[in-house]
Amino acid sequence: MKFVRFFACALLAAVAAHAADPWLRLARVTPAAEQWRADDPFIVGVTVALRDTADAPRSVTFDTKNNDFGRALSVELRGPDGRPRAAEWRGGAGGQWGPVTLESLQQRTFFFELDENARRGLALTPGRYTLHATLTVAGGTGWRGRIEAAALPVTVVTQPAPELRLSVPAGGELMAGDPLLLGVTFIAPRTWRKGDSFALPDFLSDQWKQRLQVDVRDAGGRVVNWEWSAAGTTNSPPTGSLRAGARFGPALLRVPPRATVALPPGDYTLVARLPAAGAGQAVTATGPLRIRVRAPAESVSADDRMTSLALVLADAGALRRHAQRVQSFLSWQDRLFTEAAGQVARAVPAARTLVAERPQSARAACLLAEALLAQDDRAGAEAALAPTAALPDAGKPGIAAGIKALRARLAVAPNENDRYFQPYWQKALAAANAARIPVVPRTATAPVASVSAPAPVAPPASPVIGAGNVIWATSARASSEYRSTEYSAARAVGAPDVPRASDNGKAWASKLPDAGPEWIELAYAPPVAAAGVRVVQSFNPGAIVRIEVVDAEGKSVEVWTGPDRTLYAAGAVGVLDVSFPRAVGPVAKVKLTLDTARVRGANEIDAVGLLPAPK
Repeated sequence: MKFVRFFACALLAAVAAHAADPWLRLARVTPAAEQWRADDPFIVGVTVALRDTADAPRSVTFDTKNNDFGRALSVELRGPDGRPRAAEWRGGAGGQWGPVTLESLQQRTFFFELDENARRGLALTPGRYTLHATLTVAGGTGWRGRIEAAALPVTVVTQPAPELRLSVPAGGELMAGDPLLLGVTFIAPRTWRKGDSFALPDFLSDQWKQRLQVDVRDAGGRVVNWEWSAAGTTNSPPTGSLRAGARFGPALLRVPPRATVALPPGDYTLVARLPAAGAGQAVTATGPLRIRVRAPAESVSADDRMTSLALVLADAGALRRHAQRVQSFLSWQDRLFTEAAGQVARAVPAARTLVAERPQSARAACLLAEALLAQDDRAGAEAALAPTAALPDAGKPGIAAGIKALRARLAVAPNENDRYFQPYWQKALAAANAARIPVVPRTATAPVASVSAPAPVAPPASPVIGAGNVIWATSARASSEYRSTEYSAARAVGAPDVPRASDNGKAWASKLPDAGPEWIELAYAPPVAAAGVRVVQSFNPGAIVRIEVVDAEGKSVEVWTGPDRTLYAAGAVGVLDVSFPRAVGPVAKVKLTLDTARVRGANEIDAVGLLPAPK
């Protein structure tokens, strides 16, 4: 019984002692949620109040002026390890500074803020932190003692790093002696805020090696050191900042032919990584990209040589564009021109040999036109391209797209930058032709089925897609839109207006990339007696899986089903032509269904036209 009485008295004493303390509450003001990015403002409010109970103190007095502010009423940030982080909190707006006396039922909130300098000095790494507030009164009248508010959790996060994507020409297959080009694209995540940015690597210098890591492993998982160097970018400035809603690249990295000669045959995996910006930050990495180096054989097929030639021309074009990024002529540009010109000088006779061996091959004719255009021989390129329309393989999707891209480039006059560099380029070509050596051949017999058209030397303009009196849509609607203005369904109405393959708000894009099924429906007024449909895909083509048409009476007919196996030329606008069965009447609408998860990134459609039926 004595024990029971003692326990009850102790419990009552504890309750009374607790009731006699002031009330202290800690709350986040900015940000209101638990997650906090350490570069954002941070303000907390501490509320002090007195209860109205019989055993509560009648008053509490403390001083918040000058140094006493941090002594009587204080806030502390503790790290994931529980240790305090030294931070200088300053009084925020809304508080009363100086001597404070609270009577029964009164309360007052005091604000503590970490200014920009204090936040920078903390150098916080991502993780879970806790905030603690304490009121300590040692003298004066009224209540005396120390009380701590309930801890408040804070999760420190960092700005998301950009997404990285990798691409290679020729389907990732090469032979010893072929150049290798790796395209790296930086994409701002949709979670970025308006002011977020990322300082891009400088691909005009070796600085990119400290900002971007490319890991190569063989089939056994062993690290392989490849000789990477920068080869510029295809359609973006080489330096600057990536901002919300934008992308950069592809930036081109290359392994030169002299470095691939000794590569052992087999499968390799490539992973690109952005090193962590600070301690504790996760590293951003791409998924593995597979490269195959083919085993040598005794003979070389024409298909293999065409693939080799396409890689050589793509590499030469990348080197020349890289050299022409800065309008000057320095020693490093001279070296790039010399190497590129040497490749072109060897490629032209190799292309002529292929055309002689396969006079009925549109692919061979395209390669010769590409090589002659690289020499700035526009007349020769036009002559080489002229007979392609009548050749048997000209209608194959990849080759047809390559022909259109070449014609479009021939239709564009050289710009001021090209004219400035032309004398230097012609000098390099003359020297290369004088010292010409045979092109490095491939040494395998198996054809490379994944490559059907040469990689373009420069970002191609839209193909000549309006030929044949194409009828373009008059209105459109879609399952979703990235924005209601730019990237809306209405952007797919009318003739194509995206000048080059690129992420462009003048084309339609669904709200989210890689999210699965999406559709866009185009209307034509009045209905058109059509023989086919032409879909102009200005960015990441190949996601279309079904095409339906609706005739003037409202009858729907499926005219094509995927997946789309068209081999679109790298860096080119993708054009998909589909012929209609004879039973299709005048077309009032065309509905495209896409599987956006099939081709990574935003799948953008610039225009959808009807090909008129012959009269």
